Amino acid sequence: MKKSLYLGLITLISSLGILTACNTHTHTLVKTDKVDATCINDGNIEYYHCTDETCNKLFSDKDGKNEITKEQTIIKKTGIHKGGTADCMHKAVCEICHQEYGELGDHVYKEVVNDKFLASKATCTEPSKYYKSCICGKANQETFSSGEALGHDFKASELDYKELTCSRCSSYERIYEFEDARSNAWKGEEYDDKLWKIASNNKEGTSGDFYIGRVNDNSVDESLTGKTYLEFDVNAIKREIVTLKIKAALGTQYIYKKAFKVEVNNNEIDVKDEQITSKFGDWNHWEEYEYANIELVPGKNVIRFTIMEGACCDLDYASIISKTKVETHKLVLNHDENQHWYSCEECSEVSEKINHVYDQEVVKEEYEAGNDKYYKSCICGQKGSETFDHKTVHVHSLTNLEADNTDVQVCTCGYMSRKFDLAAAYSNSWSEGTEKVDKLWRQLGGAQGYLHSGNYVSHIGDVVDDGNHNDEYWIEIGVSFAGDEEIETTLSLSAGLPNPTNWNVMNIKVNGTKIENDNYMGTEKGWNNFETYEFGKIKLKPNQTNVIRISPNKGCLMNWCYLQIDSDIATNDVTNSLINA
Repeated sequence: MKKSLYLGLITLISSLGILTACNTHTHTLVKTDKVDATCINDGNIEYYHCTDETCNKLFSDKDGKNEITKEQTIIKKTGIHKGGTADCMHKAVCEICHQEYGELGDHVYKEVVNDKFLASKATCTEPSKYYKSCICGKANQETFSSGEALGHDFKASELDYKELTCSRCSSYERIYEFEDARSNAWKGEEYDDKLWKIASNNKEGTSGDFYIGRVNDNSVDESLTGKTYLEFDVNAIKREIVTLKIKAALGTQYIYKKAFKVEVNNNEIDVKDEQITSKFGDWNHWEEYEYANIELVPGKNVIRFTIMEGACCDLDYASIISKTKVETHKLVLNHDENQHWYSCEECSEVSEKINHVYDQEVVKEEYEAGNDKYYKSCICGQKGSETFDHKTVHVHSLTNLEADNTDVQVCTCGYMSRKFDLAAAYSNSWSEGTEKVDKLWRQLGGAQGYLHSGNYVSHIGDVVDDGNHNDEYWIEIGVSFAGDEEIETTLSLSAGLPNPTNWNVMNIKVNGTKIENDNYMGTEKGWNNFETYEFGKIKLKPNQTNVIRISPNKGCLMNWCYLQIDSDIATNDVTNSLINA
């Protein structure tokens, strides 16, 4: 019995020794990276394999603690394709197995230029348009543009070169030459321009012989910027958005559109900072430039160009491009009780009817409402019900104080306008001469200090004055009136101007005190075409001789005729008995 127990114990100890020896095995593990399954191939998880031939086991962890089977490492193939794009004619192609899969796709419409898909041919103003198309040949209704517009092919009328018609479409172009426009600008001697004349002395490098068809920011007198304008009327029978263009030689590479303030019916066109760019940039090439799209309304439309800073160009004409004819209509304004409209005397066209707007304050007998009030009216003449206040202002009606003598004219209210002939005025200037005896400066010749015997000074010029005798030679008149208080009168000068100028080229003194005035004097008419220019207000003292002296400064190029005093009370001429003061 004891022998059996002993043998069993030995067997148990032997078994435990064998187990202990096995548990001491160290795995030599090699990692297998994960491989994703695809549509046609199995993948595997990340796992570890013991390379010991006596072990050869698989584990899911790097420490070799979680033993797994070969089957547990396998990720079954998905059978799901991916990638590729299906269209209306082809299924998508799998990017893994390169086999088609799925369903056909939708139509894909792209921009393809093909006459088969032409929606509209190019016109004067629009490029060709095409329908977007699919590879299957089907097109949708969405269009795209390709190429350039043809541009108008305007041909002038045989009867009127300013009226043009496009040979390709029904558009019209009407030319408005700037030389025919209304303007407050000067006329030049060489060119009958209604544009600025370049000032000869205000900036270095300018020429007195250069007249402004060319408006140049390097030479135009800045004091007139924003004041010189050209405007023309456009008669329209229809309300329409039209294109306003100008033709000009820039003389530079580009100018800003805002170098001209353009107003249509007193509404300024906003062109922001848009530029006009020339292909040539010189004075010898006139190019057409689109300025803006503007709205014309039925009736007369006034378009005004005001010259602003930076307007360096030689203007030729403006033009209006429209679908309906403008300017050629002879408009008649019609109205009824509620509306007004335009019709043409020569054709059957009639404008839309427009409701009356009573915004006109016109002082006429037919609009009188009594008690210094008048009814407002519409532009067509229809009288409204709203009134405005207006006190009638007396307008002087002047008649000659003496028959056949226009030097002194009076009104029944006591107002008097008196002219003082400067040829008869008191003066210390030269009086010799063969053609006439002037009491004005005698012109110097081409060289300073050289007297030219045949040229007497009614002409006083900056080209002949040496500048050393300013205020030395003078002419003066005497004016008196009876009264108790000082009065304010209007002083004017009649003169012939070969060039525009301002008042500071003369010294004008009243009772020894110089009167300042920097305003400009009118348009140039020539030496012998006299205009009357208002100097302004001067004050005269009662019961004495008020001495008004006028003397030339350097730059005084003009032909004087007479001074004029306009006052609310009667004045007397004491020039002939004037003693030098």
